[in-house]
Amino acid sequence: IYQLKILNIPKALVFDYLNAGASRNRSIVARANQLKIPTFCVPHGILIYSNKYITRNRDLVVDSGGLFFDHYLGGGLVSDYLKWRGIPPKRITEVGSLRFCPEWREIRQRSIFPRNAPKVIRKTGSCTVNIVFFLHQLVYNTDPEKLKVAIKCLTEVEGIQVRIKPHTRGMKIPELVELLKSSKNIKIVPNIESADLIEWCDVAISTGSSIILDALLAGKIFLYPDFIDSNRIFFQKNNACWTVSTAQEFRRAVESLVKDKTKIPYSLTDQVELLNRL
Repeated sequence: IYQLKILNIPKALVFDYLNAGASRNRSIVARANQLKIPTFCVPHGILIYSNKYITRNRDLVVDSGGLFFDHYLGGGLVSDYLKWRGIPPKRITEVGSLRFCPEWREIRQRSIFPRNAPKVIRKTGSCTVNIVFFLHQLVYNTDPEKLKVAIKCLTEVEGIQVRIKPHTRGMKIPELVELLKSSKNIKIVPNIESADLIEWCDVAISTGSSIILDALLAGKIFLYPDFIDSNRIFFQKNNACWTVSTAQEFRRAVESLVKDKTKIPYSLTDQVELLNRL
C-alpha cells in the first residue's frame, strides 16, 4: 500500500481481525485512511454465544487507540458483541453471512471439500446412532473435567458410534486421548473434514463452535451439553436445540436417541427462525 501508484490503489481493504489498532493492522489502516480507502472487518465465523464474557477475559475493550475500521460487518445478532468491545455503533452493519449463503455453500460442497471420507467414519452394523462431538477451544469458559465426564458418558452408552473433532485451530487433549484408549465406539478424528463428519452423523454435539450451523443446515439433531461450560448460546434460549444441564441428562438424552432418534424436545420451526436471524 505504501508503494502503489495512484491508478492501482485498491477500492477496499478487508480484514478478519477485530482490532484495527493492533500492530499488524495499525500502519495499514492509518495509511488507508489517508488515501480514503474504505476498510472492512468481517468475521471468519458466526458468533452463537449470547452472553457477554465468552472467555475468561473480563476486559472487553478493543485497544484500538482511537483507530477503527470503517465498517464492521457480521451476521444478525452480532451488534452487542461488537458494542461490548467498544466498537462505535455507527460503524456496525448486520448483513447476511457469505459463508452460509446458499450459492457459496453449493460451491463449497461441490468443488472445494474432498468427498472421500475415510472408512473410519463409515457406519457399523451394531450402531443405531452416529454422533459427532465438535470440540471448542477450552479458553471459551470450558471446564476440562466436565468435558471428560461428558465423553465418559458416551463411552457407557450402547448402540452409538462417536467421532470427536478437535477444534481446527488446534487443541491439546492428551487426557481425552488417554480416556478413550480402550473405547471401541469413540475415535478422535482431527484430520477428517468436518463436512464429511456432518454428512455421516445423525447427531451433532457442540458448545459454541459455528460449525454447528453447518450441521443444522444439513438437518442434524443438535445436542447441547450446557454443563460443560459457563457460556450461553442463542439456540438455548430460543428453544432451538436439545439442552441438557447435567451429565445424567446428557446420558439419558443419548440413550433416548438410540431408542428413537425422531423424537426431539425442541422446535425445528424456532430453529429455522433463529438460523435466519443469525
